[in-house]
Amino acid sequence: MKQQKLFATTVIALFFLSLTGSTQAQDEQVFFMVDYMKVTEGMNTEYLAGEQGVWKSIHETHVKKGVHHGWSLYQIVVPGGSEREYDYVTVTRFVGEKAVAEFMSGAWYDEAAKTLTDKEKEEMMMTGKARKRVRSELSQFQGGVFGQAEQSLPRYLVVNYIKLKEGISSDQYRTVENEIWKPMHEARIKDGHMRGWFMTSLQLPFGSSMPYECGTVDQFDNLEDMMTANLPAYFAKTHPDKDVQKAFQRTSDARDIVKGDIWELIDYVQQ
Repeated sequence: MKQQKLFATTVIALFFLSLTGSTQAQDEQVFFMVDYMKVTEGMNTEYLAGEQGVWKSIHETHVKKGVHHGWSLYQIVVPGGSEREYDYVTVTRFVGEKAVAEFMSGAWYDEAAKTLTDKEKEEMMMTGKARKRVRSELSQFQGGVFGQAEQSLPRYLVVNYIKLKEGISSDQYRTVENEIWKPMHEARIKDGHMRGWFMTSLQLPFGSSMPYECGTVDQFDNLEDMMTANLPAYFAKTHPDKDVQKAFQRTSDARDIVKGDIWELIDYVQQ
């Protein structure tokens, strides 16, 4: 699959290698299908019942069969308010381009429908009424750093949506992230204040009109660790011979953070 410049949220992430499943399969790429959901007014209970009922059951079957390698459901903490674009996000993780292609063909849906009970079919139909899929994006994992693998996924994700500055290539951007920010995040993880961090690149949709091309995802177990990042201290710790203003300016010269979300984990299925 042809790689575009880059995404997050993104994940995301999500996508995420706690979100990505802690480890990347050798010689195979990891992808995230991110679906953004807006709940119909007054139908939040029905939406969650569908996602955590029939849809979670379908994803459990898919993971067992190897259709995909994990699924997670997040609610949006930030931005807040009734006018926000989406309320929930689902992230489906794939290992290998073939798995993505087979999933996007839609054959899995017809196969799953054959095994559903009448009650499950009603629940599936209700989910469609309870939410609108605002958009779907496919992103690719582009490296990161993580703590020791744990049974549970991180509770919170900070998803940064990033646009590259004019004239900056994907490789140049990732060099900045890896040289400046990765060591800082690695130190935060070692100190127990962060679960993981990784980069993603947007694969679909693509084109010059996209508002972002890439992303980073920060993983936390609690909001306190997220709010008390103390980045200047970690910069001094990991880059004792570098000038902080020059390093941060180098980052600003490479990219803009178009927006940032905070996602909270609601449910998941993983191998």
